[in-house]
Amino acid sequence: MNTICEKTSQCKPTTFKLIQLKLIKLINKLDELIIRRKTRRTLASLPDYLLKDIGVTRAEAQHEAAKSFWQK
Repeated sequence: MNTICEKTSQCKPTTFKLIQLKLIKLINKLDELIIRRKTRRTLASLPDYLLKDIGVTRAEAQHEAAKSFWQK
């Protein structure tokens, strides 16, 4: 299926599986970061009565929203 490895015969079948798994892991991590960014923006835009309903103060929401998307 992979013409590069068929021609060079340097690739092992496990190499492709490893690359595939690493790509899946990378995509999942990027998805996690995008969701974290979106969630923080949404939290920052909530009105005070909804923040109170979920037990979060405005200061806590602003603190969380100020974090970079890569920070947990």
